[in-house]
Amino acid sequence: MNARGDVNNNILQWVVNQADKGTFDDIDMANMCRNMLGAGSETTANAMAWTMSFLVSKPSTLITLRKELDDAFRGSSQKPLPLETLKRLPYLDAVLHEALRLRSVASQVWRESEKDTELSVRDDEGNLKTFIIPAGTMAYIPIAAVQTSLKVLFGANEFYPERWLSDSGKDTEEEVFQF
Repeated sequence: MNARGDVNNNILQWVVNQADKGTFDDIDMANMCRNMLGAGSETTANAMAWTMSFLVSKPSTLITLRKELDDAFRGSSQKPLPLETLKRLPYLDAVLHEALRLRSVASQVWRESEKDTELSVRDDEGNLKTFIIPAGTMAYIPIAAVQTSLKVLFGANEFYPERWLSDSGKDTEEEVFQF
């Protein structure tokens, strides 16, 4: 809450509230703010830069995306477009998914298996192998390696947003790390 009594509902206010509760000290608070600002700006900037790079390198994709955006803006006097309108732009969504698939803003993730899990994978000859991952097992997932593996996805090294679209224009599930 600020001096006027207004409640600020943002991440900085959350950090201040945690400090007020004694959850962490001033150094922790400064580090958390730096991390949040850096992570948010760097990841967004990199995602935008790679998306633009892919679009410039593939003019047909850029033309298709511009048409979808032009059509969306034509019917709206609101700029920027409302979130509900943006949610109805399947090609924009596909372009962003594909750019993030090829150039993820995170290079790796760690996950812990919450329960015994059966994992099936194909070997180099195409034979299905099944493994049991016990509960509590830590797994390192190299996102870029998974996202660009030809064993996981056909044409994995190609920028092809259409892979995210079904015939009806809805997102299709592919065997890649979900965002």
